[in-house]
Amino acid sequence: LYLILLRGALNQRIPVGKEGYYLAEDGDFTWGEVSSAIAKSLKRLGITSSDDVGPVPVETAKEKFPRISWDPIWVFGSDSRGHGTKAKKLGWKPKSNPGN
Repeated sequence: LYLILLRGALNQRIPVGKEGYYLAEDGDFTWGEVSSAIAKSLKRLGITSSDDVGPVPVETAKEKFPRISWDPIWVFGSDSRGHGTKAKKLGWKPKSNPGN
């Protein structure tokens, strides 16, 4: 997907900027699952000592991410689901099975 996006952006064949947001997925996912996977990888690499993922107080999120124009509760606290519809329209196909 990254090569498709890079080539498309360089050749001005795909939207970039606000319209250039593409998800790579091989099935439904939640951002909570993504956060947990990142935390486990960071621990395995020795970057953090814990793979715990938990709530962050809104004020702490605002301090850590001052450039986010939205309230951090909506950015980090929602239980949204993502689908790679736009990426698949570019011809990208996942290479693993859902859930792997």
